[in-house]
Amino acid sequence: MSGGFFTFHKSVIGYRHINEKIPCQDSSVSYTVDDGSLQIIAVGDGHGDPACHRSAKGSEFAVSIAEKCLKEFGKAIIAGEMDFTSPRRRRECIEQLTNTIILKWNEAIHNDLLENEINDNDLREAGSYEAAYREGSRLEHLFGTTLIAAMKVSNYFILIQQGDGRCDVFYEDGSIEQPIPWDDRCKGSITTSMCDKDVFTSIRSSVIDTGERKVAACYIGSDGVEDSYYDNEETQFGTHRFYMDLSCKLCELGVEEFVEYLNDFLPEFSRTGSADDISVAGIVD
Repeated sequence: MSGGFFTFHKSVIGYRHINEKIPCQDSSVSYTVDDGSLQIIAVGDGHGDPACHRSAKGSEFAVSIAEKCLKEFGKAIIAGEMDFTSPRRRRECIEQLTNTIILKWNEAIHNDLLENEINDNDLREAGSYEAAYREGSRLEHLFGTTLIAAMKVSNYFILIQQGDGRCDVFYEDGSIEQPIPWDDRCKGSITTSMCDKDVFTSIRSSVIDTGERKVAACYIGSDGVEDSYYDNEETQFGTHRFYMDLSCKLCELGVEEFVEYLNDFLPEFSRTGSADDISVAGIVD
């Protein structure tokens, strides 16, 4: 807790993954500056496709790189080194931010392949990607993952996303929205990815000016949350209710007991819901 904001993250292995002896492919992170001037959260959901054999690493790389890049970006805003005053300049700055995250993610997976060359485990279930992998092409697909990240800095919430999962924002006036534009290609078990060829142009973003609309809480989560609710796709009512309930639990329990609650609640939520890995993170006033 810093500056009146509580920042948290939690990833748990899915019930199906436990039964099928599949490792957790989700990653998450949260970060708060001691003086309360900057808060960051990020969630990555590595793909369950067997051809994405290193997706757990891919999601870990994505959230750690997003955290580092957002720290530098936020500090530049605080120091007045970045013109963030107009919508056009914000778009330009965020495009530079997302390009940097994507380039650094590709650099991380390139370094991993240098240290750990492609092997039989990578090829065993590569399916239609096997020929490409053997030729040394499309290897980024091995690390396929989604990414959602949010940062509160100065008077802004900066939100970025590639792939599925959801970002729920609760405003002080009681309204709720998912402000990041949705990619209609994310449907059912299909999602866009950090490994897509068009990732530089398909990654989405949104900026909330808290001087115009004051934010009470910002939550992000992997699709293991929304997939736990029947008929949730159009209304997102189940997802909204999930984060409303988390907000109530935080108010009821306080910070320390809330963290313990997540440790117990999320594995059971996976068992009775999507059975998928689940990651949640939040910045809560």
